[in-house]
Formats: sequence, C-alpha cells, structure tokens
Amino acid sequence: MVSRQDKRVRRCVYGDVNSQINEIIGQIEDAFTMPFYLTNSKEPKYISSFIVAISGEFTDNAKEKILYKIQNKIGRLMGSVYFLDREKLMELRMKKQ
Repeated sequence: MVSRQDKRVRRCVYGDVNSQINEIIGQIEDAFTMPFYLTNSKEPKYISSFIVAISGEFTDNAKEKILYKIQNKIGRLMGSVYFLDREKLMELRMKKQ
C-alpha cells in the first residue's frame, strides 16, 4: 500500500530548523505506524511506501534530514519514502508526453 502526502509549498523546503520538516516527519511517522482497515476487514494493514509531493523544491539537505530523523525516531524505516518536488514532477510530465 502507498500513501501520498501533498504539501502546498510554494518555496523550497530546506534542511534548516523549520516546522515544515517537523510536520512532514510527523506525517510520515503516522502513516507508517498507524494501521488502516480495508472495507469489510478487521485485519490491520500498513503502508509500504510514502510519497511526499510538494509544488516547491526539496534541498538534498532537507531530504537527508527527514530520512535521518525518521530512522532515529522509529528505529528503522518501515518502508520507502519518495520525494516529488516541482522539478521531478515536471520530469515525469515530460516523459509522459
């Protein structure tokens, strides 16, 4: 299962101290640790991948900081985390055309 988190960020997400990074980290932690249930099932399910999509830009430092903090808080990543920013989304759009 995949979870995607869309952020309406019109500027860059840097690796410095800011609440955007902490908010993203909290959402990733919740997505991997909180179960969800399919219709007509009582069996808890968990996501295996998480996509953070923003309309701005992630710096490499921001991505590294997010992944590092998640690994240290949870103990290990419980799945894959992907970052899609404006540049990556435009690349995908051009490939599709």
